[in-house]
Amino acid sequence: MFVDFGDTAFFRYTDPMQKPELAEKIGSLVAELHEIGKQSLAMDIEKHASKTVLEYSQELWQYRSDVEIEPALIAGLTKEFERIGIRSENATRAIESFRTYRTIQTAPHLGLTESARMLTVNWLSSRGLPDDAYYLVGMFSGVPFSNLTRPGAINWGVRSRNNVTDELQESGESDNRLSLFPSTMQDALVYQSTIPQKFCERYSKLTSPLRDVLEIPIEGESYTRYATRNCATIEKTILNVSHAVYFDINEVIKTYLETVLADENHLI
Repeated sequence: MFVDFGDTAFFRYTDPMQKPELAEKIGSLVAELHEIGKQSLAMDIEKHASKTVLEYSQELWQYRSDVEIEPALIAGLTKEFERIGIRSENATRAIESFRTYRTIQTAPHLGLTESARMLTVNWLSSRGLPDDAYYLVGMFSGVPFSNLTRPGAINWGVRSRNNVTDELQESGESDNRLSLFPSTMQDALVYQSTIPQKFCERYSKLTSPLRDVLEIPIEGESYTRYATRNCATIEKTILNVSHAVYFDINEVIKTYLETVLADENHLI
């Protein structure tokens, strides 16, 4: 299974078994992985290479477990959903969905918009989403703003630069991103960061339709709350997913550890 998210911003996928040159490349890759001792990865590629995107995605949602989820983990999810402003009834449904399907996408780093690669990961894993399931994305905030994913920037394609004023287009920004944080914060962690003045100034220079989609940022308020909420709004539209919750997985882990470390009888 090969997935490509090209410059044209359209998803393209193909069955490599119908493309001899791709099948040959996959075979070479698998052989090389076996040679260097990466047996599990090689076998995983062999197992899934001939599946369609939909078949692979549906398989991700087939896992079930009879083991109860730890109350501390549920507490961590509940607290985080409340922090980012998820309505209580939606939070309850999302947690019940997790109890059933036990699946959280944890690949993306936390940011307002995602790179083409991470957007493709979310597209791939959400294609087979059952109708009654919530797509839960636990975004990782334990990286600095200088991370290659550019968590403090708006990422876009070349065709989307009409979302900003001429002033920003001429400001020397990269063709495929717009920085929202000052360079003085490049070594700061995304985790528990707040919205700086620069963010609000840059937001005021955005144009439709991007500005219409994003909430108005407030200086000093939680950036991770703002980013997860608005990233979910954007990607639910792109991915055509009705029920999705994007949240900070680090906040969930924090609450979980605080809970279990206070329990003398817990394994940890």
